[in-house]
Amino acid sequence: MAQQQLEEQYQLFLKEQEGNEQVRALRHDIQNHLRTIEKMAASNDTGIIRQYIFDACEPAVVPIMSIEEIDSRKIIVATIRPGMAKPYYLRKNGMMDGTWIRIAGVTRKAEPYMIKELQLEGTGASFDTLQVMGEVTPAEIDVLCNQMYQHALARCLSEERRTE
Repeated sequence: MAQQQLEEQYQLFLKEQEGNEQVRALRHDIQNHLRTIEKMAASNDTGIIRQYIFDACEPAVVPIMSIEEIDSRKIIVATIRPGMAKPYYLRKNGMMDGTWIRIAGVTRKAEPYMIKELQLEGTGASFDTLQVMGEVTPAEIDVLCNQMYQHALARCLSEERRTE
């Protein structure tokens, strides 16, 4: 029992370490971008920053730039309107590694299925509206239903719930 508990704790530790490494990489990338933008902002020329954002993102993003003053400090505000050409991503990282999403106040790398969903959303489609090619037989429906049932059983928390 103690050995199993130790192994579980070790696995959780490894997962946490992996998450921390991703956060460190993201912070490093953000710091690099902020240093670059900070140098640009010193000139008060929003055109340079607009061009930087335009060059860094794919498909093309044209931000609406403004300078606001808050507590006697000038703040450069870049407003990016949502568009139909989704997903937007960092050009240098490519679509699969450069697409980030915001969920419940947390920015995280988009999973492949999320990227596909964004692509469909950009075309006005969704997974549940895609047309199936060919016909689905009753036997195939039964196989799928059985697979879903087995998956649900495997996800049950206890043996007692599996037999209900």
